[in-house]
Amino acid sequence: MLKKIFRLLFWIIGVFALFFLIIYLIYNEKEPAGTPGAEAEAMTQKLFAAVNKPAWDSLVWVKWTFRGAHHYTWDKQDGQVEMLWDDYKVLMSTVDYQAQIWENGTLLQGEKAEKVRKKAVFNFNNDSFWFCAPMKAADPGTERSVVKLADGRVGLKVHYQSGGSTPGDSYVWILDEQGMPTEFYLWVNILPIKGLPATWENWVTLPGGARLATFHFIAGLNKLPITAVSGGMDPISLN
Repeated sequence: MLKKIFRLLFWIIGVFALFFLIIYLIYNEKEPAGTPGAEAEAMTQKLFAAVNKPAWDSLVWVKWTFRGAHHYTWDKQDGQVEMLWDDYKVLMSTVDYQAQIWENGTLLQGEKAEKVRKKAVFNFNNDSFWFCAPMKAADPGTERSVVKLADGRVGLKVHYQSGGSTPGDSYVWILDEQGMPTEFYLWVNILPIKGLPATWENWVTLPGGARLATFHFIAGLNKLPITAVSGGMDPISLN
């Protein structure tokens, strides 16, 4: 019986290893060099116009749920976010990442509170990026350039020198004729395969006109749904 279990485990590991190798051979690419300058900045402004970044900047608050598990209410005006997942509630500053943390209604302190706070910081940085990355193409610490992909398409590369949980990441955006993002390619530190594509689709329009994608498909394998999206321009209270 034990031999059968080991054989099964060996077979499962082998299948995963082969799957990873196939994906690696298909997608893994060296990060392309880009050319900064007027063309890159013009593409950035075209992107901002398509998603209506001025309307996004005017929103006081937004809400969303990432992958059905992480729930956010973000007071953009006051720089506070309420996060709910599992048994945790976190009220965190998006400026300095200081936070209050509750587990099943009990305020946490000490080492456990710090552990959950670090998890909250990572979750917010990751999940909010998938929520509104087009709005962050000109954030402080970014470099923009124009790249030509192997298939001849032209993309807008955004490199994050600082900020977030994984500085050094790069993304190459593919825009349609109107400037709307249709997908991007990822060169990120937390993924072993470089250059994976991810779609930006199922767009919704918030009050004021800001446009956000609510579904992503990474390399045709991993789905990232975003649901319960809303926003407003009136003050909101988080507690």
